[in-house]
Amino acid sequence: MSKGYDLLACSSVGEKTSTAVKFLTEKRVDGAIVLAHNISEEIILQSARKEFPIILLDRQVDSEFVVSIEVDNEQGCRMAAEYLIEQGHRDIAFISGNAISSLHVQRARGYESALRKHGLDGKSRLHQFGMFNQENGYSMTKMLIAQGNLPTAIMYANDEMAIGGLKAFREYGIKVPSDVSIVGFDDIELAQYVRPALTTVMQPKYERGALAAHLIFQILEGQETQNYYKLPTQLVLRDSVQKERSKRGSGETVRRINRHD
Repeated sequence: MSKGYDLLACSSVGEKTSTAVKFLTEKRVDGAIVLAHNISEEIILQSARKEFPIILLDRQVDSEFVVSIEVDNEQGCRMAAEYLIEQGHRDIAFISGNAISSLHVQRARGYESALRKHGLDGKSRLHQFGMFNQENGYSMTKMLIAQGNLPTAIMYANDEMAIGGLKAFREYGIKVPSDVSIVGFDDIELAQYVRPALTTVMQPKYERGALAAHLIFQILEGQETQNYYKLPTQLVLRDSVQKERSKRGSGETVRRINRHD
């Protein structure tokens, strides 16, 4: 390493017995960058000291020895919902997993705030269940299709769930985006290669990691830093969203898709 430090990457599976927690609580390293959400706030607060700085990603902890870096998840989902509304969509669902951190709460809040701004909060369709992975995105999309009243657009809490949703739509013969528009979040590498290529919210993963490394070196060198940083997101437009063209004179969407096995 250019700064004379070695990098150790640790698993946090099984909080009390994980290698990561042992490094934190036993101070086996000079500092730590923590991404894992299953390492509790209590352990973070117990571990952080002036001589042992912690950079915490994707959540905020109030401590003078912890620097928190968050991505503006709420703004990202609000921006995505606003885009769908600009494209004429008025019936927009949000598919998510069980909220396990403030990150997921913020994403749902951004969706809801955009609908509320445009007087569409009465049409809010928030579905939260299970894990944030392709399998659950697939299952939840199938359940939504089975209800027989498909929205014109769906926002997913992350790209993995959106890709699972694409699989479900293919199986039911529902075309994206001509039958339903979808938006993901994160801009994982696979998002640009699925078909249709996924419109999504890009979070600055590289910038976040580079900032975390820069800050921990600053602290170890005795320099002053802020305790909180928030990075902006960006909407990446690809092929999974289409203008909603079928409307009443009032602007309400009336098109519905009903597909069953």
